[in-house]
Amino acid sequence: ALPTATLEKATLSEYIVSDNKKIYLITMGFTIDMENPLERNYLLDDLGRLITETRGEDKDYEALDVGFTGGLMVIDYEGDKMAMQDIYLTAFITLILILILLFVSFRSLSLPLLSAIPLLIGIIWTSGVIFLVYDSLNALSAAFAVLLLGLGIDFCIHLLTRFMGEMEEHDNVTLAFEHTFVHTGRAVILGCLTTAAAFFSFYFAETKALHQLGVIGAIGLPLTLVAVFVLLPALV
Repeated sequence: ALPTATLEKATLSEYIVSDNKKIYLITMGFTIDMENPLERNYLLDDLGRLITETRGEDKDYEALDVGFTGGLMVIDYEGDKMAMQDIYLTAFITLILILILLFVSFRSLSLPLLSAIPLLIGIIWTSGVIFLVYDSLNALSAAFAVLLLGLGIDFCIHLLTRFMGEMEEHDNVTLAFEHTFVHTGRAVILGCLTTAAAFFSFYFAETKALHQLGVIGAIGLPLTLVAVFVLLPALV
């Protein structure tokens, strides 16, 4: 609702006004690329920031309830923001559950934490490569971090299980990892490549989200595997 002091500053001809003169509507038109979510986000983020700053400039404006709405552009914007919040929460929960399951399985606090480091590095590498390929990601394809956590942890589990068995037999870290990579490494690599190939099939999908997800999976899984192979022995 608008305070009386603010109402006196405006003429009715400047706005579309409700019958009770408590709701004012301003229409705006924009020329942006609807296929570029970044351009849309910059515009609407700036608009929201402008509203906040303007309300703070004058005490008369503090009582105003100001917002913006619109067609598909605003609906997609708000939907993407909600989706990204859900993705961050899901990724955090996934990581915690993975650490708990590894702790229960290996009866060790250090191994789960050490296993998480290569996975996070793989996600960072994938993010860097992907943002060289795409200017922006669809909300669905942006969930690749959860995907890589869930699939990448399999690499760590297979390798650590074999490594612990080798350690019981040889009690030598270097020799244990050597035997682990020789006997289990090939199977892990093959599993990674077949899964990456399955994701790459989405490259030919007409849906942009599936296309991006296919590329991300095809690139991210091998990068995560490399991070695991390089960092896990060094960390353990």
